[in-house]
Parts: sequence; structure tokens; C-alpha cells
Amino acid sequence: MPRVILPGISVFIVLAGTAWAGPGGGGEAFDRGNAALARADFDAAVEAFQAAVRAEPENQEFMQTFALVRQIRDLRESIGDEPDPLRWRQSAAALHAFYAEHGLYGESLPVDRKRYDRVPSVESAALLAETLLALDRDDEVIQLAGKIEPKNRTPHLNALLGLARFRSGNKAEAAASLVPPELISADAGPSCFLAVARLAASLGDTKTTLAALQRALELTHPGRIEAERKRVDGTAEFASMAGTPEFRAVLATSSKVHESSCSGGSSCGSCPKRAQCSGGK
Repeated sequence: MPRVILPGISVFIVLAGTAWAGPGGGGEAFDRGNAALARADFDAAVEAFQAAVRAEPENQEFMQTFALVRQIRDLRESIGDEPDPLRWRQSAAALHAFYAEHGLYGESLPVDRKRYDRVPSVESAALLAETLLALDRDDEVIQLAGKIEPKNRTPHLNALLGLARFRSGNKAEAAASLVPPELISADAGPSCFLAVARLAASLGDTKTTLAALQRALELTHPGRIEAERKRVDGTAEFASMAGTPEFRAVLATSSKVHESSCSGGSSCGSCPKRAQCSGGK
């Protein structure tokens, strides 16, 4: 299960609907919680997950899910009153990650918009563009990326722009937005390579699709590799090649991310406790 860093807290994401607890015990309550979460009813989700924990207090999945969803609910309520810019950005990042994992893009949109307004960088533009694209607001993605000089756009933002252009019927401009994966630094992260793979697939470039997809999975945290494979397998742009041996082979790619012993993350860079340990120094 993937790990999300909330301000001062490290917890796991449990994907809604990825596990069924079974009949009896807390299973029914857990399923109610997942259903409530899918409709963004966080109060009902917390209540249901708490009931699942009370029924099966030894079940770690129930406990982790309850703890995380309760924290996310509280974060949703408190982020508007957070005066510290750094803590606000950490909170916004945690909410974006959680919403994206659960497909709650409508919930993510106002947070992503506000982050872009507060910190109008190419990185915050890419996060907002991801959400807009998921909501089929392609024209807004094109307008957003158009505000940034082409030389300043990252491969990630270019790929998202390309997808929006392709959907709008501008295939030539979409192809011009494609950056070959071998020219992209690993620092760009898995989301960038996945966006490149989606754009390449839309353009019918199978070789680039598979190369970018392999890099995306290699850069995915080992704790969320299975969830990411399922996400990729259900991505619309890959539907035409999903059954091919080449695609299935790439889908089996293992993570190459080194998991640190103290937090389960890949590095000290984003850890809120990095100043308290020798690794962070």
C-alpha cells in the first residue's frame, strides 16, 4: 500500500474497492466505508470504517484505512485555516495524492486550483492539468499550458497538453508535444512517464508507449506497484494494446525504487522529520 506524507504524519493509502473483507465481522462496514468514500461522503466513510475496526480490532487493513480517512477528513476541514505556506502545500499535496488514488477528481480540483494560484509554477500547473484532464476539461488544460512558455514546460506538462490537444482533434500539435522517454530524467517521476505513455498510445506509437510505461513502473514505489498496474491496465489509452504479450510483459515490470528503512519512502527529501535524523542531514 502506498504511503502519503501528511504534515508530521506518515500513513498508508488503502485503495477503495481493492480488497473485500468478506462476510461477517467488519466486512460489511468496511464495504460501506468504501462506498461512502467513492461518493466523497467522508463523515459516513469514517463512521463505517470505525465500525469495521470495532468489529475486528486486529485487522490492520481496517485500522490503517480508518486512520487515514479520518486524517484526510480532518485535513479537508482544516486546510482553509492553515496560515503556514509550507504546511499548506504539504496538506494540499496529501489531498491531491489521496484524491487521485481514489478517482475523486472533483474534490481535487478546488485544491489544485488554489495551489496553482498560490504557487503558479510549472509543477503546480501539471498537477492541475492532470485533474482537469481526468475531468475531460481539455480546453482548460490547453489554456493553462498556453500560459507557460514552451521552453519552460516540463515533459510532464507537455504530455498532458498533448493529450488535451489529441482529444481536441489537433493530432499534429499533440505529436509535437511528445518528448521521448529516453530524453527525460528519472527525477520527473512516474506520473510524467505515465502521461508520456498515454500520449504515445493515443498517437499509435507502440514502441514509445512501452518504453515510457516501463519507466513509470520502475519509478513507482514498491508499496503501490500492484495498484499502479491495475490503474494502467484500466487506462483508456492502452485499451487497444492491453491484451498483447508485449504490453503484459511491460505491465509485469518491477519497481526499482529503493525503500528507506525508516519511513518506507524513497528518500529523505519530502519527509517532514528529515531534520531530526542523520539521513536527512
